[in-house]
Amino acid sequence: MPGKKSSRVESVSGAIKCGALVVYPTETFYALGASLFHPRALSRVFSVKGRDPSKPLPFIASSLSQALGMLEDESETLLRLAVSFWPGPLTIVGRASSIVPVSACALDKTIAVRVSAHPAARALARFSGSPMTATSANFSGDPPARSLADMPRSLLELVDCALDGGLLPGGLPSTIVRVEGSSLHVLREGAVPSVALSRVAPLF
Repeated sequence: MPGKKSSRVESVSGAIKCGALVVYPTETFYALGASLFHPRALSRVFSVKGRDPSKPLPFIASSLSQALGMLEDESETLLRLAVSFWPGPLTIVGRASSIVPVSACALDKTIAVRVSAHPAARALARFSGSPMTATSANFSGDPPARSLADMPRSLLELVDCALDGGLLPGGLPSTIVRVEGSSLHVLREGAVPSVALSRVAPLF
């Protein structure tokens, strides 16, 4: 039933595993979730949001192990970053591994992933057996939502189910970085400040 609310992680993760499009809570705002391994569900994220198809989707993984499975690069710098800031609002961009479908990659064959600090987000990725999209649950150009009540009914009617996590704290989005050798390139400033990143690796 489109727009159906649920308080059960198990039922929502089962829906993700079957290719559903869901709304779920993260440590900041609600997100639109679709499995990395379901190209049709990934396509629905773009159509529901009205997102530019050339703009790649970020993903949330359940753990360091699941996230590293998506990345070809497991350099010392990347591992230090992950251990220092995950779970948390740091998105790392790296070259996608062979398990990542082409439909989930950027044009340069990279993918963006983080391990969320929200336990429900991690549980969904764990129980579904799949990293899931982490773009905000809103129409492109609209503000992100801190609660299901903040979302337009028309958006909720376009998804298969929603996990109600109550009122979320909001705040800054995740910081996005790309590892280049032993250095970091900050692609988007966010919740993890550059000064904290510079303690792990030099910035350029």
